[in-house]
Amino acid sequence: MSVTHYELGAKIEAIEARMDGRVQHIQQIFEHMQADLVAIKENNQAIRQELKEDHKELKQELRNAKWWALGTGIAIISVLVGI
Repeated sequence: MSVTHYELGAKIEAIEARMDGRVQHIQQIFEHMQADLVAIKENNQAIRQELKEDHKELKQELRNAKWWALGTGIAIISVLVGI
């Protein structure tokens, strides 16, 4: 049994339609992934900014703690020496 030209054309059109649907689905997946990556990038930038602010605060607190420890040490030595 031989396949007619019209049957072959119909089969090819059906295959093309299925492939178009698959390509469109894959394109939608990539678009969603791209949107997710943009959201992740924005979130990472916010986190990095928050970490920078926390780092600045921590550095200032450590400076203050150094001066407090130095003052406490001087006070203790003064008491022990009897000044």
